[in-house]
Parts: sequence; structure tokens; C-alpha cells
Amino acid sequence: MKYIFYLSFIVVFALHTKASAQNAGEHLSKAQTYLKEKSYSQAILELDEAIRKDVKSAKAYFLKGLAEYQLDNPSAALYNFDIAIVYEPQYLEAYYNRGLIQAGMQSHELAIQDFSKILEINPQITPVYFQRGVSLLTLQKYDDAKKDFLKVSQLDPQEKKAHYQLAWLAQNKENRQEDALAHLQKALNIDPKYEDALKLRASIYLEKQMPQKLKIDATALIQLNPYHWDAYLMRAEAKLMLKEYEEARQDLQKILQKQSENAAAYFCLGKVEKAEGKNKAACIQWEKAAKLGHPQAKEMTEKECN
Repeated sequence: MKYIFYLSFIVVFALHTKASAQNAGEHLSKAQTYLKEKSYSQAILELDEAIRKDVKSAKAYFLKGLAEYQLDNPSAALYNFDIAIVYEPQYLEAYYNRGLIQAGMQSHELAIQDFSKILEINPQITPVYFQRGVSLLTLQKYDDAKKDFLKVSQLDPQEKKAHYQLAWLAQNKENRQEDALAHLQKALNIDPKYEDALKLRASIYLEKQMPQKLKIDATALIQLNPYHWDAYLMRAEAKLMLKEYEEARQDLQKILQKQSENAAAYFCLGKVEKAEGKNKAACIQWEKAAKLGHPQAKEMTEKECN
């Protein structure tokens, strides 16, 4: 996935860079036009000319780094960002893009260094806290990640992804489901169609055995994506709890029509059959689930079918 989008940087940071030498300006202007047109190779030719005329043009190296990345040359992009920073040590866009590439290459410690450097210079840039939080989360530094996501939510209360990450941490690392639900509600107030938030909240409702709310969120996910098979499975679980057995069966059969080796669907279908008193039919489904590696199906088969 591409991390860098050239047109966003001036908007995000609202910075200006040092003016290049006058005789390189024409090439820089042409290069920026080529970048906007996604003509990256042509942009590099112009930037090489700009650098030839002004070897210390930090902006030329920065733009060349963007072009190289778009041409799937991350190492060349990093090299050019390095030089841009040498000639302009407070070039925040260069640090940011270098950090994004490092994160994309799983060099999160290096990415964190770049993001932290930006925040030393300007501690009010919201996206940098978020990106640093993601890298910290990847390194399992959960407390530090939480601090960054909280900072994002303070600087920009409408940033739904920060609320989602805080919810994920509350649910998976802190065992604080009510806090998780509160953050998810904030995220969904911002964007009612936020699929990740709906899915996480539905999983919490499933764990808490809250079938009505689970059914609502699973249905919302299916409306957003008719091929969201996990949502069909969660809705079937909700319908099973509500004793809506035929409706649950329909959801599970819809899954199995498209995913004939979905062990979880067979296992849930077995529970539906069992709830209706069809023990033999339930055992058939659990045996299928066990053959497909469902972790509970073998135990259920041994307990209920012998």
C-alpha cells in the first residue's frame, strides 16, 4: 500500500521550504507539475537537472524522494529524504515521509525516531501522533501508544481512527469493555458506517451475550458489505441466542454457499440443530467443523455425539 500522497503534505503541515537557487526554480516547477500528473519518471529528470544546478536544494531531493517512492523504489526514496534533511535539518515533510516508509518496511524504531523529531519541532501536528502510535502499537508498547492516540483525540476529536485504536486497546489489552464501547460509540458518532468500529463492537456484544445489539451491528455490516461473512456468522449467533433458529440457519447457509470450508459456520449450524433438538443433524455439522480444524468442534463431538 502506498503511504505517500504528495498533494497532502502542504495541507497537513502548512509549512514552507527554503527557496531553491533561482536557476533551479524552473526545473522544480516542471517537476511539481509532473508529480501532480503522476508522471514520476519525467519528474525525476527535471529534479536531477534542478540538483545539478543547485546541489543543496533540499526541496529537489524531497520531491525526488516522493517520485522514487511512487515508482516503488523505497530505498532510493529514503536516500533522497536523507539528503533533504542534511541540507534542511527541520524539513518536517521529509522526516514524516521517511518515517512512513520506515514503518512500511517494519523498521518501526526508526520510524518512531522520525515522528518524535517532528514533534520536538512542532508538537501540534496530529497525524504524526497517530502514525507514531501505530508504530508503538506494532512494537507492543501499548501504554505509549495509548498516550499518542489520546493526544490525537484531544487535538482532533473528530479523528475516528484514534477512538477505534483506543477501543481496541481497551478491549484487547486492558479488559475494559465499557471503555472500549464508549470509544467505539464516539467513532461511530463521527462515521456511522465505520466498518472496523462496527465489527469490533459486534464482537464485544457477542462476548457479552447481547443478542439484540449484536444483531443490529451485524446487520449494519452486511448492509455495508453483502459479502461480509464474519458479519453473517455473528448475526447467526445473535439469532441463535434469540431462538430465531430458521433465520440463523439461513445466514449460515448463505456463508456455506460461498465458503464451503468455513468451519465456524458448520459449528454454529450444529448449535442451531442442537437447539432445535436435532442431535444427529448437530453431530453431522460438528464433525464437518472438526475435520476443518475448528478448535471446539472435536470436544463437542466427543461430548454430545458418542
